[in-house]
Amino acid sequence: MLALTFPPAREWMRPMSIKVTAHAIDRVVQRMGIVDAPISPEDIKAVNAEVSQSLIWAAASFFILGKIPPAEADALTLIFPSQHGFFIGKFSANPIELSLVTYVDRDTSWEEQQEAFRVLDLVSDSQLGFWASDVIARHHIVPEHSDSDDLIYHCWRDYGWRIREKLDRPGQLDSAWSSKNQ
Repeated sequence: MLALTFPPAREWMRPMSIKVTAHAIDRVVQRMGIVDAPISPEDIKAVNAEVSQSLIWAAASFFILGKIPPAEADALTLIFPSQHGFFIGKFSANPIELSLVTYVDRDTSWEEQQEAFRVLDLVSDSQLGFWASDVIARHHIVPEHSDSDDLIYHCWRDYGWRIREKLDRPGQLDSAWSSKNQ
C-alpha cells in the first residue's frame, strides 16, 4: 500500500492499492516468448522481475499525482518503465487504485513509445529510490518535489494520451504475427 495526498488537503493521507491486470501479465509472458507449459520457476522469476521493476515508479506516482487534482489524475495514461519495456497504467481516484493494464516491449515499440522511453530514461534510479524510501519508511525521509517528478508528469501528459489513443492499433509483434498467419 502507498499513501497518496491530493490538493488542497496535502496533509491528508489515504491508502492506494496497486493492481497488475491479468492482461498485463499475459503481455509480459507473450513478449518474453514463454510458450512452454507449465511455466518454469525461472520464467516466473523473470516475469516477477519485469513487473517489480515498474513498481518503483508507483512510488514516484505518489509525489506526482499528489500535486494534481483527482480528475486530472484520472484522465492520465501512466507510463511505468521496466527493464525490457514499460507498463501502461491507469489511476482511479474512487476508489484510489493504480492499475498496470498492459505491457509494451522496448524492441517492438512504436515511435511515440520510444520518445516516452527517452524522456523517462532521464529520471535517475537514485531519485526513484529516494521516493521509494519515503514510502517504505514514512516520515523518516521527507523528499521534496523536483524537476524529475515534473518531467514524469509532463511525459504522462504529453505521450500517454498518444499511446492510449492508439490502443486499437496492434503492436508491431502482433502485426507481424497476424500477417504471417494469413
